[in-house]
Amino acid sequence: MTGMIIFFAVCFVAGTLSLLYGKKMVNVLLAVYAFCAVYRFVLEHFPDNAYILWIAIAAGILAIVLVRTAKKFAFFLLGAIIGVLIGMTALIFLPTLPEYVPYAVVLICAVLFGYLTSHYENTLIRFGTAYLGGEMISSAVLLLIFGSAALPALAFDDIVASMNAVSAYLYGPFTQQYSLWIVIIGIGLMFFGAHYQKKH
Repeated sequence: MTGMIIFFAVCFVAGTLSLLYGKKMVNVLLAVYAFCAVYRFVLEHFPDNAYILWIAIAAGILAIVLVRTAKKFAFFLLGAIIGVLIGMTALIFLPTLPEYVPYAVVLICAVLFGYLTSHYENTLIRFGTAYLGGEMISSAVLLLIFGSAALPALAFDDIVASMNAVSAYLYGPFTQQYSLWIVIIGIGLMFFGAHYQKKH
């Protein structure tokens, strides 16, 4: 149960900070995004990997180091991570593709958003961080509302195992079923968050 509580706490806290203060807290949030992107990727493609959490933590630490050493590259990295997460969401709406195509789609999104963010950082950082925050919040809220029946079976004594189980369910069957709602609510929150960030 503790792992599940931590999972939802991270979703709501990180989601709210990203939605409302993404531009101001971009250095901190970059590490959070790197953690989430790597964690989600490894979980989806290598679910039996026993070191998922540690690999994701290492990615977050690496992102912090890059932010402190190369600011311009950090903006590219931020955009690339946003592109990876958006690309992984976009794959849900695509038909079954050859094995290499999903990787190509995610890579193209990463490079495209990385390039755009490094050149048009102010606007895209506001909208990019607001969208990711909105998606985190909408996913967690919808999971609590429509996936509550499945949650008790995902609560384990082992914190990491519980977090992995909830994440696998959220980014797997649940997201496939409610992906359209997640994206629609996420986009709505994105416009609100981007406007809030601009005013504050």
